[in-house]
Amino acid sequence: MNVELFPQQLKQINNQLSVLNDRVLRVEAEVVEINRNINDSIDVSIEFRDYVEDKFDEIDRRFDKVEERLDRIEGRVGRIEDRLDGLEERMDRLEAKMDNLEKLITEGLVKIKEKLNII
Repeated sequence: MNVELFPQQLKQINNQLSVLNDRVLRVEAEVVEINRNINDSIDVSIEFRDYVEDKFDEIDRRFDKVEERLDRIEGRVGRIEDRLDGLEERMDRLEAKMDNLEKLITEGLVKIKEKLNII
């Protein structure tokens, strides 16, 4: 009886080993696929990181250009303010001259009137 069971047990064991071998092969194939997916994800992550870094570098360059432009604009505004201050000073001097001229004209008219009254 034991002799007959032994070949059947070997056959069952071989079948089980065959099933296990098939499962191991499927798992190995899945592991290879998972590793490939992980490597692809890592590559995509690296590409995305590089892309983001490039975009941040571009943003930094643009901010630098904006800061340079703002500095130039501030310089221009400063020069315009200086010119306006100069114009205000000139206007004040012109107003003083106009007031003085008006005073002289008024005095001259008074003198002319007095002379005309004398004649």
